[in-house]
This record gives sequence, C-alpha cells and structure tokens, in this order.
Amino acid sequence: SQVEVQRASFERWGVMGEWDAPYITMDPAYEAAELRVLAGMVSAGLVRRGLRPVYWSPVSQTALAEAELEYRDDHTSVAAWVAFPLSPAPPGATQAAGAAQALPQLP
Repeated sequence: SQVEVQRASFERWGVMGEWDAPYITMDPAYEAAELRVLAGMVSAGLVRRGLRPVYWSPVSQTALAEAELEYRDDHTSVAAWVAFPLSPAPPGATQAAGAAQALPQLP
C-alpha cells in the first residue's frame, strides 16, 4: 500500500514517528473528525462554494497540497477541464459519522 511505501521511506530517512499507530487521513475516525470541523466552518460562514481544483496524484492515489507542486515554465498542459453537474446527496450522506444532525448546506 502507499502507506507502507511512505513508511519505509520515512524510516530509511530517519524520520521519527509512531509507526505502529500511523496518522492516516483515510481512516474513518479521522474522516469523521474532518467532517465535524468542516461542519463547524460551514456553520460559521467560513466556507463557500466556488471553483477550486483538487490536485490528484494518480501515482500515489492521494490528493496533493498546492505547495507540493512544482511547475516548469515551459510546460504546456494537455489536461482537459471538465465540469459535471452535481446531484443531490443521497439520504444519510450528509450525516457526519452517525451524528444526529445533518451537515449545514453550503450557500
């Protein structure tokens, strides 16, 4: 798995960490905590719907932070920009990890 590859690299580089209890962003408990934080931010009016890219690495199958990207000035992208309509969320999808109330709707 990608986690094992990264762990082996970090250990080889001498990075210290809790290797038997790794921080994994796709862990359901971590995702639930993220949803609770996001719900609070939406409730506080700190989140708005807009156009922002999600930088996805097909090699590591993870999203990348914008700061992780490096661009060559002479590069011409062959990427296609595609927009898809959003469908309403299925029942229960807006509930944060079994929380009693649904997440607030984005403006």
